[in-house]
Amino acid sequence: MAASCAIKSVLAAVFCLHVCLATAQSLERDSPACEPRLIAQAREGAERGDAKQTYLLARYLSTGKCVPGDGKQAIQLYVQAEKLGYPPASYNLGIVSAANQDFPSAEGHFALGASLGHRGCELQLAILYSLVPPPVGDNRKAYAWLLLTESRHEPISAEAVEQLARVRPKLSEKERTQAEALSAKLAADFGGVRPFEP
Repeated sequence: MAASCAIKSVLAAVFCLHVCLATAQSLERDSPACEPRLIAQAREGAERGDAKQTYLLARYLSTGKCVPGDGKQAIQLYVQAEKLGYPPASYNLGIVSAANQDFPSAEGHFALGASLGHRGCELQLAILYSLVPPPVGDNRKAYAWLLLTESRHEPISAEAVEQLARVRPKLSEKERTQAEALSAKLAADFGGVRPFEP
């Protein structure tokens, strides 16, 4: 019963944030394949400390489609995968944290994922800054990160352009100048980070 409630809580958080933060990449859009061999590989890989397999096992547990769901263990495995440097786990933890209105944690997860080249984290960090109240919310930071994402000329850049159109009118001329200066610093720090490829 508790596991079922935990799964429902995670899925409700995911749905809420997907609706609230919109776009980029959704959390667990497709469930992993229900093949016993793949499930066993995920379990064995997680036991060995393999980041990708740990993340995959978390996905199996969070969806509850192929194995009995366990939201609490799924979150623990996402945390473990994040500690192993697997940025899709940071994305999922950011989504769940934001849905639970733990905006500082969401900011931390998205920032970590962005630093590791996860473009969905980069975009969601900007969207988070544009939608939540201060002290995390800050349209200047949102604008700066969106400028960086737009400048990458990658598929996700088109969405950054749409978000820029929403954020730009919220800034005064002075704030836009500050945001552009911050974006130049972000470009220097993160512009050369290659996109994460699973």
